[in-house]
Amino acid sequence: MIYIWLSAFIAFLIIEFVTYDMVTIWFSAGALCSMLLSCFWDNLFAQIILFIAISALTMLLFRSKAIKYLNRNKFSTNVDSLIGTKIKLIKGADPMNYGEAKLHNGVVWSVITKNEVIDDGEFAEIIAIEGNKLIVKKINQEDINL
Repeated sequence: MIYIWLSAFIAFLIIEFVTYDMVTIWFSAGALCSMLLSCFWDNLFAQIILFIAISALTMLLFRSKAIKYLNRNKFSTNVDSLIGTKIKLIKGADPMNYGEAKLHNGVVWSVITKNEVIDDGEFAEIIAIEGNKLIVKKINQEDINL
């Protein structure tokens, strides 16, 4: 059983290094503990229970702290402040074709929608930014305070 738990430990580590989601690392901790237990006690049921318990416990206790620690150097930019801004399109947009909108500072941006058509002169709200494109959703003119 030692080699099975060792294989699981290595597999979970490899998956974590490839995906970097902070999920499978906790299963590797459970596999390591079960591997150590298998050195002293050959009870598969106890090893599986220990694997589940350690994996769940480490994930619940450490995952959010680890994610906060790893994301501590993530900086938001001034562009992030555009999210939520209401704009008027100067060239219509749909999910397949870029449109254009002039922001309050006079800069013209490319815009695209996720699942709707917005015509020239209609209003939209910026919901996300992907690269140099604004992702927008259509809003009613009554909801505007430009």
